[in-house]
Amino acid sequence: MLLEINGLRKEYERGEHRFAAVDDLCLRLERGEFVCLFGRSGSGKTTLLNMIAGLITPDSGEILFDGVGLYSLDDPARTAWRNEKLGYMPQGASLLSNLSVLDNIRLPFHLQPRSGGSLEKARELTRELGISRLEKSYPSALSGGEMRRVALARALMNSPELVIADEPSNDLDAQTAREMASLLSVLNGRGCAFLVATHDQELGRLGRTLEIANGRLLDQDHATEDREVSNVQ
Repeated sequence: MLLEINGLRKEYERGEHRFAAVDDLCLRLERGEFVCLFGRSGSGKTTLLNMIAGLITPDSGEILFDGVGLYSLDDPARTAWRNEKLGYMPQGASLLSNLSVLDNIRLPFHLQPRSGGSLEKARELTRELGISRLEKSYPSALSGGEMRRVALARALMNSPELVIADEPSNDLDAQTAREMASLLSVLNGRGCAFLVATHDQELGRLGRTLEIANGRLLDQDHATEDREVSNVQ
């Protein structure tokens, strides 16, 4: 089991009240699996992904990666784990504007001490993702689809076991979204596991789908019913 989540909960304050963004959630993800997480805005998808990425501390519950409790690690160890084992594509613009495409991609390699260099691997990724011509460009000169490809290359820089992607095809035109789905499918076929939060039905065809509502995963029957109602609307 690559990823195991048990009883995860995260609360926030809203005015005088507290609410659970993620509520007693359990999840299993096998090595090399592709899992799509569907849910309306505010359902808890991004909060869940940020906790798995070690960016937000849960109030209760556990996240096990290869059997190791993520939040049993101290901050430096958790940071090192995230840099080595996890690739993360956050929602929206995430590239550093003062770095070129190539340097944005290379960045994760240099966040932790390691031997070797990053240039060859970064250029290999730009070739594979069809963005070699953009290596010297800066984010301000890129289209939305190009920025997503650069963000994906950056997430893959350290050859992670799991890539977390938050709405990777959001706001892309239909053709570019299909190209993104194809890229993710190819990468998954090589053994990298993916956990993707999305509204994109094309991505949902790549693997197992789950539905989240009010911070909880729905069972498969209810998830199907909810999706059908959403599609009708």
